[in-house]
Amino acid sequence: MRGGGHWHGVHRAPVLRRDIGGSAAGPASAKIAVRVAFLDNTIEQAVIAVGLYLALSTLVSGAWLSLIPVGVLFFLVGRVLFLRGYPKGVEGRALGMTLTMMPTVLGYVLVLVLLAVRWL
Repeated sequence: MRGGGHWHGVHRAPVLRRDIGGSAAGPASAKIAVRVAFLDNTIEQAVIAVGLYLALSTLVSGAWLSLIPVGVLFFLVGRVLFLRGYPKGVEGRALGMTLTMMPTVLGYVLVLVLLAVRWL
């Protein structure tokens, strides 16, 4: 670096030496903590479900493709119920989690069966 905060003709902004206490500086409220936990779980479940939908879309055709939008509908209803039940603990989240997860689990079983049939 040459001469007073310049590097190859570009002015360098001064670096702050202390945190200015942005909105994330303090602990999260209980409501925000629930939303963050919900979003984390939803992202995890969505990644798993999208993998299934991609696999199914390559293995089935015709009326079997309707499994994908039906699975998405279960996913959406499950997520709403999961969030609404979150304050009630694990019992409150159970139905939502079941509606989110079971179509995905059963779908992966179907994918494995279809792959086994094609492989044989």
